[in-house]
Amino acid sequence: MVTVVEDTLEQQMEGRIARLESDVAHMRTDIADLKLDVREIRAEVTTLGKSVGDLRDEMHTSFAKVDGRLDKLESKLERKIDRKSLQDRLWMGGMILAALTAHGLKWL
Repeated sequence: MVTVVEDTLEQQMEGRIARLESDVAHMRTDIADLKLDVREIRAEVTTLGKSVGDLRDEMHTSFAKVDGRLDKLESKLERKIDRKSLQDRLWMGGMILAALTAHGLKWL
C-alpha cells in the first residue's frame, strides 16, 4: 500500500513538474517576445526623438523669423507714431500761432 501511495505521489509530482516545465517554457517564449518588442519600441523612440529634435530646430528657426518680422513691424509702427506725433505737434503749434496772430491783429 505504501508503494501505491508513493507511486501516486510520484506521478502527481511528475505531472506537476511537467506542468512547471511547460509553464517555464511559455514564460521564456513570452520574455523573448517582450525583449523583441522592447527593442522595436526603443528604435521607434530613438527615431521619434530625432524627429522631435528636428521639429524643435525648425520651430526655433521659424520663431526667430517671426521675431525679426515683428521687430521690423514694431519699428515701422514706432516711426509712424513718432511722425504722426510730430505732425500733430506742428499742426497744433501752427494753430496756436495763427490764433495768437489773429488775436494780435484784433481779428478775434
